[in-house]
Amino acid sequence: MISITISADLIAIYAAVVATFSAVKVVYDILTDRRKIKLSYRTDVTIQNHPDYNANEQHFCIEVVNTGKRVVKIVNVGYFTKDGMKNILSDSLFDLQNRILSDSNPSTSYLLPLKDVDIKQIWYLYALDGSNKTYKQYYMRFGRLYHIKMSLIRRKIKRKPTAKP
Repeated sequence: MISITISADLIAIYAAVVATFSAVKVVYDILTDRRKIKLSYRTDVTIQNHPDYNANEQHFCIEVVNTGKRVVKIVNVGYFTKDGMKNILSDSLFDLQNRILSDSNPSTSYLLPLKDVDIKQIWYLYALDGSNKTYKQYYMRFGRLYHIKMSLIRRKIKRKPTAKP
């Protein structure tokens, strides 16, 4: 006859291991369960068989992709240039397409005529979601450092030195 004895110490060790793995999984799920937006652009896009777009004209296209688990509503999309101009794409101002990004609809595109965009001047693309969170994708080398430098310069310009008598 086989006799199996289970000690209380063995059960406590097993419970500690299971609880540790469970806690790690919960923390991992909390950290990964957030909105993640990827932005990219294409330059040689043509639209065929659509009444709002000319088929012979090339367009600048910003694509917004939701890679996270949460549903995201995109309010508007645009780009920021090196000279400080913020440009909102006109497609993002009108409700021309479904802008709620989920698992079944993970991406959407916004178009602008290519003749209106100077690609070399683009500093970063941005998307604004329904909760006023801004997502940025930099396209200039060391873009974030350049952004910090330019914001410091703008602050110095805004503060006018007082004249001493």
